[in-house]
Amino acid sequence: MLFIPRVFKSWLQVSRPFLAGLALVPYPIFSSLYSQPEPSSQFPDLPEPSPERISSETFAFSLAWDSKYVREGRTVLGDVGIPSLAMERSMPLEVGGEWHFSSKYADSFEVDFAELNLALGYGFSIKEVDLTVGYAWSAYQGHAHEESAEAGHDHEFAENEIELELEFGLLDMVDISSAFIYSPDAGGTFIELVASTDIEKEKWVFTPHVLIGLNRGFIPDETETFNNLEFGLSATTELFDSVETTFYLANSTGLEELFWTGVSLSLGENFLLDRQ
Repeated sequence: MLFIPRVFKSWLQVSRPFLAGLALVPYPIFSSLYSQPEPSSQFPDLPEPSPERISSETFAFSLAWDSKYVREGRTVLGDVGIPSLAMERSMPLEVGGEWHFSSKYADSFEVDFAELNLALGYGFSIKEVDLTVGYAWSAYQGHAHEESAEAGHDHEFAENEIELELEFGLLDMVDISSAFIYSPDAGGTFIELVASTDIEKEKWVFTPHVLIGLNRGFIPDETETFNNLEFGLSATTELFDSVETTFYLANSTGLEELFWTGVSLSLGENFLLDRQ
């Protein structure tokens, strides 16, 4: 049985009071491989690199609230909503490509559940296809996590995942992405295929998406092929320079019939670097 390392136990305990106060304000969605796709036009008004300064570092910080915690087409906490706090950072490499680091903390405050995610990945492009290979570590506290109870875990446990993402454009209108998530703990893979497009209208960007989830031993005792079909819509607008909010809703059929909504508030910066 795996347990949360001592350093992260302390971090969880210190962070709970701070995040409890943040729960009083609107929370944004934290997008990940397991959640509904985020709008492809994140922070659209950030400065674009010029030919003389093509490298950049990006940093994003977000607060989110989801009416349900949905993962792989199923609810983790039933009908309980959950706020989250997230940070993402990307740094270019001289040899090409860039490092991606992300972290997320979520705490329902209504039930006995808290989650910490840390992920590190390397992204690069081959012609028109963007690829990212990464590793994710997740730690959980509380008895409310259904997977924890089913697996016989006590109060704390952790899991590891290896991830591969591919993304490309189709006819300059539709973004196609796929995520392959392998769990050494479960000995299986989960696959997500997503098609989305951006529709700009005045100060808003509307992003409808269709997602298909496929289970290959990732979720024990469930179907080994089709897992869920999801339809969703997000609406994003910029409030201030580099600050935007997103409202979204989604409906999923398959393992469970689910409908949920969410709201996000995100702050992002793009730091341009000289080529020298």
